[in-house]
Amino acid sequence: MNKKSVCIDARLISAPGIGTYLKNLFSQLRGTPWKWYGLVHRDQKIADYMEPIVLSSKIYSVSEQFELFVKIPRVDVFWSPHYNVPVMPIRAKKRLVSIHDAFHLAFAEHLRPVERIYARWMMKWALRLSDHVITCSEFSKKEIESYTGIKRPMNVIPYGVDESTFYAGASDEGVRTKYAIEGPFLLYVGSLKQHKNVRGLIEAFLLLVKRGRDVKLVVVGSGSERYSENVKQLCIAYPELEGKVRFTGHVPDEELGHFYRSAQLFVFPSFYEGFGFPPLEAMRSGCPTLVALAGALPEVCGEGAVYVNPYAPDQMALVMEELLKDHAQRNALVEKGLQRSRQFCWKKCAEEHCAVIERLL
Repeated sequence: MNKKSVCIDARLISAPGIGTYLKNLFSQLRGTPWKWYGLVHRDQKIADYMEPIVLSSKIYSVSEQFELFVKIPRVDVFWSPHYNVPVMPIRAKKRLVSIHDAFHLAFAEHLRPVERIYARWMMKWALRLSDHVITCSEFSKKEIESYTGIKRPMNVIPYGVDESTFYAGASDEGVRTKYAIEGPFLLYVGSLKQHKNVRGLIEAFLLLVKRGRDVKLVVVGSGSERYSENVKQLCIAYPELEGKVRFTGHVPDEELGHFYRSAQLFVFPSFYEGFGFPPLEAMRSGCPTLVALAGALPEVCGEGAVYVNPYAPDQMALVMEELLKDHAQRNALVEKGLQRSRQFCWKKCAEEHCAVIERLL
């Protein structure tokens, strides 16, 4: 009897967010009873149990669609881990798509006109052409259905946290030395895209500094060059912030855990999240966590975090100051965060994905 076959588009394996999703699932899918194929760009590495199929086209391009049509093999299931699905007929008996959020529809004003049109058109096609949909939160499910007006069979499967990388314990001082981080600091991890509200965080941090708090802010991540520069220029505009804000750019996961473990407080003021990996990683690493009361963050963080209005930097500053002064409250928050984060497991997440594939097969 021939093995059933699954082909997954793995080209976003190095991207933030979706890349975390793919890498952790791939580590759990070894040993499944199916023949696996993975679409990759040249020089990308995927799991060794997957047969790579190399594509040369850029993601989100017209040529991508023709290449998907030509190169997707004859399989039982084709799985798109993002909404840029093949719109032409493919040689797959069933289609599965993972749609992580509806950000590109909810915050369309942040996109260029062509990106806006592409996102709306492609997400609707992703829903119409797929036999089943996976998303990561009830919030995202409602958003996807609301903005597209389309309802398809959809499983909500929360993602996990890599416990081998993110865990409570001592941090490595060598990592702090490498990135020239001295003294107590607040931490932000994520992209520097506009909806992440790093600007609001810096405005809140400025208020904290003006109140005399001797603490620094470390910003880990990158984003569009234009918005990143705007954020950095904001720091330059205020003399009080000189030497107080450190932008590290991208940090490898194996070092990122040490940032969480040595920070006084993790702050994540995003306006919109379909899930939110960084707060979960922070909680699992034993870092007291403050997040925006927005998107899926309350659903994911539960009682493991403190919430603030992301549109109110003054409130954010007050809550940060309160937590910095109150060691008992911070310690209690660490325990709540650890308890909450233990509910998110990649093994369970992979098992639920496999159950969906089984039903399609």
